[in-house]
Amino acid sequence: MDATVVLECLSALGVTITPRPNGNLWLEPASKIPPALLELVRQHKVEVIAYLERHDSRDDVAEPWILQEWRRVSIPQWRDILQQSLVRGDKKRESYARWMLREVLVDAEYNDAP
Repeated sequence: MDATVVLECLSALGVTITPRPNGNLWLEPASKIPPALLELVRQHKVEVIAYLERHDSRDDVAEPWILQEWRRVSIPQWRDILQQSLVRGDKKRESYARWMLREVLVDAEYNDAP
């Protein structure tokens, strides 16, 4: 087991993990963490801190699984909405669809080209 697996387990439980300046980790809500997982966090603390320092907060490992699932389902729908708005010439809907894909859903394949 490595730091990414520990972070995925915490994320699946809805636990956020924040490195503290003193070298400790803040886990919230700690009440959701089973004792065995808490022990793994302790064992891999140095790796977890190093991982968190290397990766952006938008990294999908740190995101709850429900957010990943929402994106998986929603991105194709918003791509369709964008295409429909382009065909219909609906600028307001086009602008909103582009914003959803770019800013909210963070679609990795999205570009601003029509």
